[in-house]
Amino acid sequence: MMKLLAAGLVAAFVAGASLPVNAQEKERKMPFNGKIVSVDKSAKSLVIGKRTFHVTAQSEITKQGKAATLDDAQIGEMAGGSFVDKEGKLEIVKVRFGPKPEGEAVAGEKKEEKEAGSKKK
Repeated sequence: MMKLLAAGLVAAFVAGASLPVNAQEKERKMPFNGKIVSVDKSAKSLVIGKRTFHVTAQSEITKQGKAATLDDAQIGEMAGGSFVDKEGKLEIVKVRFGPKPEGEAVAGEKKEEKEAGSKKK
């Protein structure tokens, strides 16, 4: 009986170990930001800082709070967003060209504004 139980546990372990990992679990969104160095519309890629990012059909692109395209990217302008690393290829999930629209200030800026308001009282 013990041998049968041990054999069953070993078989279950081997079967579980050979199952592929869900692709969604492996893809972790990472943030990025920096100046646009170059844009390659034919390759659907852009260089931000020292890294090359690729735009996919699923990439969400915005500029000034509105939907945009890769054609709206301008060299020297700031960009930020998130990407996933697919076997060394950095694919954009979301990217924003230009400064953040009003109302999308980073947490640090909101805190400073709040402190400045309380000092005026």
